[in-house]
Amino acid sequence: MRIHLVFRHVKNLFVVCAVATLITACHKNAGGTSGSAEQPTPPPPTVEIPAGSPSNALTGEVNSDLTRQLRSFIRQKARFPVDLDELAQSRSMQLPAPPAGKHWVIDVQTTEVKAVDSAAH
Repeated sequence: MRIHLVFRHVKNLFVVCAVATLITACHKNAGGTSGSAEQPTPPPPTVEIPAGSPSNALTGEVNSDLTRQLRSFIRQKARFPVDLDELAQSRSMQLPAPPAGKHWVIDVQTTEVKAVDSAAH
C-alpha cells in the first residue's frame, strides 16, 4: 500500500512538471523570443559613396569621437553627410579644432573622420 501511494505521488509530480514544461515552451514560441535573448544585429544599410571621393583611404590621425558621430549619422540616415558642418549640425555639436596645420576630412573608404595635412587635401 505504501509503495502504491509513493508511486501515485511521483506520477502526479511527473504530470505537473510535464504540463509546466509545455506551458513554458508554448509561451516562448507565442512571443517569438524572450526579452533576455539577444536580437541579431541587422546588416548595415547600403551607403552610397559620394561622387568625387578618393578611391584610397586617406592618411591622417583618426578622431574617435567624430568617427563615432559619423557612423551614427550614417546608420540613421543611410548616407554620408554632405560635409562636416552637416554632421555637426545634425548631432547638435561643435567641431573641435583640428591639430595645427591640419583640417578634418571624412574618409569615405574607412568611414572615419581624420585630421589630414592642410596641403594634402
